[in-house]
Amino acid sequence: MAGITEWSAQELAQELKSGADDKLLLVDVREPHEWAAGRLPGSVHIPLGSLMQRVGEIPVNVTPVFICAVGGRSMAACRYFASQGRDAINLAGGVMGWSQIYGAPPRPEHEHS
Repeated sequence: MAGITEWSAQELAQELKSGADDKLLLVDVREPHEWAAGRLPGSVHIPLGSLMQRVGEIPVNVTPVFICAVGGRSMAACRYFASQGRDAINLAGGVMGWSQIYGAPPRPEHEHS
């Protein structure tokens, strides 16, 4: 049975710092206007409403970390993934929780690679 793990912003930051980002894919399931206001660097945008159609965009060799505003929609995405037999991670507190610790994430057009 596939499992759902819940990570705090600190746990996610620690995993990314430790080099686990090659095994993880940050998937932002918020709406386009929320995404445009700022998102975590390196994340991909697949709104929750289109996740079922676009599930193939998430490679099987990575674990998705689903992100939304406060953690509700991302948990729904995790439940869907678990129902498909795949592990998933939910960012508890979402972008709001991340912002309280690390500051608001950058807007996409201001990101530097």
